[in-house]
Amino acid sequence: MTLLTVDRDQLLDTAGLPVRAEVSTIVRALDRLLTVAGYYAADHEQYLRASEAACAAMTAAMHPLPSVAFEVSASGLVVDGTTIEPRQKAARQIHDLLVTLDIARLSVSARLTAADLRRTLAALQAHRQARLHAQSFRTLTIADLPPTVSADSCRVREYTPSTGTRDGGGDEIDGLLGSWSESTGPAPAAGSLPAGFPRELMAMLASAAKNQAGDVADDESTAGACITEDELAEIRAGVERLLQRDPGARAITALMDLARRALEFSGDPDKARLVFGQLRRRLDGEDREPAAGTVQHREAALGAAELTRRIAELAARPEPLAEPLASARRDQLAIGFHLLGAGGPDHASAAAGALLADVCGSPELGAVEAAALAEAMQDLARRGLAAEIDHAMPPLLARLRVARPDLLVHVWNGLDPQLEAPALALLWPHLVNDLALGLEPATEPAAARCCQLAGALDLEAALRLAPRFLSLPGAARTTVSDQAFLVPPLRARGMHAVLLQGAASARHGLRLWRELQHRPPDRLTRLVIAAFAGNEAADVGLLQTIIREAGTPRPSAAFGGFAAALLTDALEALPRKRRTEAWTAEAVAWLAANAPARANELLRRVARERSWLLLPSWPKPCRTAARAMPSTPAGPKEP
Repeated sequence: MTLLTVDRDQLLDTAGLPVRAEVSTIVRALDRLLTVAGYYAADHEQYLRASEAACAAMTAAMHPLPSVAFEVSASGLVVDGTTIEPRQKAARQIHDLLVTLDIARLSVSARLTAADLRRTLAALQAHRQARLHAQSFRTLTIADLPPTVSADSCRVREYTPSTGTRDGGGDEIDGLLGSWSESTGPAPAAGSLPAGFPRELMAMLASAAKNQAGDVADDESTAGACITEDELAEIRAGVERLLQRDPGARAITALMDLARRALEFSGDPDKARLVFGQLRRRLDGEDREPAAGTVQHREAALGAAELTRRIAELAARPEPLAEPLASARRDQLAIGFHLLGAGGPDHASAAAGALLADVCGSPELGAVEAAALAEAMQDLARRGLAAEIDHAMPPLLARLRVARPDLLVHVWNGLDPQLEAPALALLWPHLVNDLALGLEPATEPAAARCCQLAGALDLEAALRLAPRFLSLPGAARTTVSDQAFLVPPLRARGMHAVLLQGAASARHGLRLWRELQHRPPDRLTRLVIAAFAGNEAADVGLLQTIIREAGTPRPSAAFGGFAAALLTDALEALPRKRRTEAWTAEAVAWLAANAPARANELLRRVARERSWLLLPSWPKPCRTAARAMPSTPAGPKEP
C-alpha cells in the first residue's frame, strides 16, 4: 500500500478495510489540529477554534468509553484496538510524532477539554526539543501533561492482533536486556549494555550459521555456507568494540532485529549474507557516510565486469519495454514526490523532477493519476516546500499540458477547497499560470471552479506573489485565456491584478474594462468607467486602483478624492454633444453630494453657463443636480 493508492475519504486498517467511524473521527480530528498547529501560534484565534472543534469531535466519538489510547506497534498505529496503516495521510502525523518522541502509548480521557488538548500538544513539542540533546536511552518523562492525558515510554514488544496483548511483557528495554544476562551481580547502570548481551547475540549467530550449514548440506545446488567462522570472529570483535561505547537503546534494538532476521533467512543464503553484512557494518559503525578517500568493502555478489555483461545482455534484447500499469505510474509519482520533499542533494531533486515530468508526459495518464498528483502537490504545499514546488511544477505541468491537457483542470479541482492560505499561496502562481494559458478542453463550470480557487487568495497576498508568477510562461504571453473571466472580475481581484503586470497587460486591461462596464460592481465605479470611456488602454494604474477599491462596502478616502478629481476633469473637458449621456447628470449629483468643494467651479458653471446669452449649455438634469449644492448660485430662472 502506498500513500497515493489510498482513498482520501477513507481511513483503512492494515487489512485494507475501513476502520470504525468513531476511530476515524478521533484520528482525523487530532490530525486536523496538528496541521493547524503547524501554521498558527498557540494563542492564535484560528488555533483556539480548531482545538475546540477537535476536542468536541474526539470526546463525542469516545462515548461511552472512559478513554481511548493511541499506541505504536510493529504493525502501525493502534487506536482503540484498531491497527491503522501509518502511511495514510490522516494517520501519518500522529504516528510520526509518537515514534519521534519514543511514545508507545498515549492515553486520552473522555473528560478531555480543549485547554487540555492544547497543553498536551505544547508539552509534546517541548519534549521534542529537549530530546535533541539526549545522548542515550532514558525512561520517558514528559513534563506538564494535563491530568486527562498520560504517556508511556517505548517497550520492546510487538502487538499481537489475535490476543490484543504484547509479547515481552511490560519491561522496558533495559530490563528486557538485563533478563538475558546470566550474571547474578547488580543490575547494570542505566543506558549501559547488560553483561549477557554479547554471549546471547553470539549464540544466536552461531545457531544461524549451524542451521545454514545444514541447509547447504541438504541442497547441493547451493554454493557454500552463508556465514563463515571468519565472519563470526569479525562479529565477535565488533560486539567487544560495541561494549566500549554506549550506543543507546535504538542501536541495541536494531542489532537484535538484524540477528532475528538472520535466523529467519537462514534458509536463503543470499538474504542471510545481506543481513550479516548489515550486522557487521552496524557493529563497526560503518552505517555512517564514509569519509573521503576510504575504500568500502564489496558486498555485491556480482563484480563490475559481470554486472556490465548482464546489462549489455538486457539492452540487446529485441522486445520493447512494456508500458507501466496505472498502479506503477501512481507509485512513480509517490516515489518522485517523496524524493522531492526529502531535502536531499541537488542531483536527487533533479532526478525526482525528471521522473515526475516523464510520468506526467505519458498519454496513458487518467483521472486517478490526476487525483494522486493533486494530493501530492497539496502535501508539498502544506509542508511549506516553496523551492521544491517552483522547481518541479513548471516542467511537470507543461508535460501534462502537452500529453493530457484535459487532466489539468482535474488536477487543480482535486485540491482541497478548504486548503489553508499559506499552502494555497505556494501553488497559486502555477494555478494562475495555467488559467492564463487556458485549461481547454475543460468545461466552463470546471474551469470556473479553478477561477474561484484563484480568487480565494486576498489581493495583498496575491500581489506579493507577482514575482513568482512573472517567471512563468503565462506571464510572457500577450493574450490571456477567456477562461480567466468565467467569474466576475472582482471575485478574483488578486488574479487580475497580477495578470495586469504581465506581457498581456494592454489587452487584458481592455477586456477587464469591458467586463466592468458590462457588470459594474457599484455606482461610483460605474461613473468612473463611463467618464474614462475612450481612454481605457491609457492607464493600467487606474485599473489597479479600481480592482482594489471597487465593490468594497466603504471605499477609502483616497479613492473618493481620486474619483472626484477624475469626474471633475472629465466633465470639464466633455464635448457638448456628449453632455446628454445618462452618466453625466448622475456624476454631477455625486460631486454635489460628496465633493462640493473640489467641484465648486464646475457646479457653478453647469448651473449658470449659457450659449447665445439665452440657451442653457447643460441639459436640465445636470443643472438640477448642480443646484442641489446649497452654495451654488441659482442663476437665471428657467425660460
